[in-house]
Amino acid sequence: MDYAKTKEYLKSLCGIGSKPGLERIRKLLELMGNPQDKLKFIHIAGTNGKGSVTEMISSSLNVAGYRCGAFFSPYVNDVRECFKISGKKITQSKTAAAFSYVKKFADVIAKDGDAPTEYEIITAAALHLFQLSGCDIVCMEACMGGKLDVTNISNSTLVSVITQIEIDHTKFLGDSIAEITEHKCGILRENGICVSSPNQPSDACDTILKECNKHSCKLIIPDTDDDSLIVLPIAPFKQFSYKNIEFDLSMIGSHQINNALTAVETLFALRNLGFNIPDSAISQGVSSAVLAARVERISKKPLVLLDSAHNHSGIKALCDVIDELGCKNARVIIGMLADKEYEKCIALLAARSQKIYAVTPKNPRALPAEELAAVASQLGCDTSSFITLEGAFDAAVKEIKKDDTLIICGSFYVSMILRDKSINYFSGGLF
Repeated sequence: MDYAKTKEYLKSLCGIGSKPGLERIRKLLELMGNPQDKLKFIHIAGTNGKGSVTEMISSSLNVAGYRCGAFFSPYVNDVRECFKISGKKITQSKTAAAFSYVKKFADVIAKDGDAPTEYEIITAAALHLFQLSGCDIVCMEACMGGKLDVTNISNSTLVSVITQIEIDHTKFLGDSIAEITEHKCGILRENGICVSSPNQPSDACDTILKECNKHSCKLIIPDTDDDSLIVLPIAPFKQFSYKNIEFDLSMIGSHQINNALTAVETLFALRNLGFNIPDSAISQGVSSAVLAARVERISKKPLVLLDSAHNHSGIKALCDVIDELGCKNARVIIGMLADKEYEKCIALLAARSQKIYAVTPKNPRALPAEELAAVASQLGCDTSSFITLEGAFDAAVKEIKKDDTLIICGSFYVSMILRDKSINYFSGGLF
């Protein structure tokens, strides 16, 4: 297959949907010669911050001279958003070749009536690419959950990382923090190492400790005492030192400090396992890490922020950034999925918004824009709903003024789809 046919192939798999379980991915990888057994992994699960932590760790390992593979979830515009090697996107030709290779084995399994899902195919292709490229180590972001997540296939996980836990994906993971955390802790390995994000909910802390004890895992939690962590009181609170290493994060917002601390302790754990990772590589790698649509600033005048925040805790972190930056007259383009706590999210944003432009994300689980707009209107916020994302964007930029703030959020399927349009529109500045 060439790259165009690869995209058609992946599109044809979308109808299969999500099928929890590891039987298909293990069968597929076995036919491929088990590429995962030739790799070493850092496995990252959690509700929020997985992508940021994955990027910070892999960036630091690259600076330290290791050939690091990184796997991200989900993708929106291009499947190549899912994987990088040494910080670089894979070429279209290599990507197409990898999927062509995996498809041969997937077709064999499909004949038995239990075809692999899209993300099982993507995960297998990523592992093939990482193994083929001779990666020294791979940072693997879980797609959803942990225990039955498609990425949970490694027998050589060096460190398991649990980022911030919140209520999310309740249909698959359970209704409580404890149930969700137990699923996430499914990535733990016997006698392994677990690094947990600081400031977890109490039920998450209790469950992580219980699961670590069950698997005889060493639990590491970043030290947020004043002696270890010093945060400079300069908005948006991204300059800090931790255990005598200085950081100036490229990712905006105080919530990114917790992500950075989680990444740093993971790197310390790797160093204790024999990896040569100097303090300078940790500082440079964590500080320089950037990810699209993670409170990403597109423009200064007007201030334009893109964020993939899609649940209550993510939206709260975004609102904290809005407050930290002293944003005025915020105009918010937002679309959400119906299985999220959208009423709570809209309540937070409505209190900070001059106007909300509601859209329907391009996803089968999307909440209709009219329902989102109705919630915002009931809160007394000026609101309009739009049939297309592009229509909402055009309406917002037509009304924006120099000192206004434009925020695009609520889902990867909104922020990432409007990302290129935003960059192109604001690239020359409006004022």
